[in-house]
Amino acid sequence: MRKGWKIFWIVCGIAFCLGIAFSIAGRMMGATFYDAAFELGDANRWFSGLLLFERDDEDGGIEITSRISKDREYGYGERAGEPGFEKCYSGVRKVDVDAAGIQLQVMASPDKDVHIEAVNIDERLKFECIQDRDEVKISTTKNFRAINRINGYATVWLLIPEGRLEELELNNDAGEVYIADAEAMEFGLNVGAGRAVVDGFTAQKAELECGAGQITASGTILAEGDISCGVGEIALTLHGKRSGYTCDVDCGIGEVTIGGESYAGIGISKSDDDYDYPDYDDDYGHHEDEHYGGKELSVECGIGSVSIEFTES
Repeated sequence: MRKGWKIFWIVCGIAFCLGIAFSIAGRMMGATFYDAAFELGDANRWFSGLLLFERDDEDGGIEITSRISKDREYGYGERAGEPGFEKCYSGVRKVDVDAAGIQLQVMASPDKDVHIEAVNIDERLKFECIQDRDEVKISTTKNFRAINRINGYATVWLLIPEGRLEELELNNDAGEVYIADAEAMEFGLNVGAGRAVVDGFTAQKAELECGAGQITASGTILAEGDISCGVGEIALTLHGKRSGYTCDVDCGIGEVTIGGESYAGIGISKSDDDYDYPDYDDDYGHHEDEHYGGKELSVECGIGSVSIEFTES
């Protein structure tokens, strides 16, 4: 065998082994083939088997086009003869969305009920919305090959009552999420390979998870927060002071910034509890516990980036 071919096959072998190694590392950090295929974007148009969505990012944001108005009178049940889906649910304490390939828009309900409206629903999406006792469940297919053949996003408007939900769980593996206002005892948001904009949320416990997508959010965590990022990006603004939170940080090879303090490197793990704060003289009005508060914030980052800022210094 000629020397040139030997070099060629050695390079191919090394590239193959590196590909396997990086694939295993990415999978361990939470990324999936589904996420990677989505992020390929326009490059994917040459491989019809992998193409997921063609996204228009020219405006840099999500266009809010809700046909629902707070002045609108809502009726119970689905209206026959109208395209799409429209229902009103009473006595709801939990809302669970497990979908892919939709544009989900969440806002405050004008009354005590949960209102759901959806348009541009293709039958291949397998859109389903049911009420099981005090829980409303919204779901679609997770088959991205089927979603790829659908022309455009299905848009789902979800109106939730203020101060009445125990759990609000929103999972949209690929697509867009816009939240104008969300309030629940437990709030969960997982965008997978999609993107989300959260203009406001309030929760005792909040969980934000991002695979290969992007989350930009602001809100209030009253007790416990869990932030997890794989290869994507999370930018979070919390109401209150940095001193009100006890933070645990676990960072792979990405970067975590909390209140202007950066944690970057390989395998960094840090907890506020590990720091031996000095005692302060009460004559100066200081106390040892003012350096970290009773709220717990856990941040885990793989190879992406997490930035957390606070509204008060």
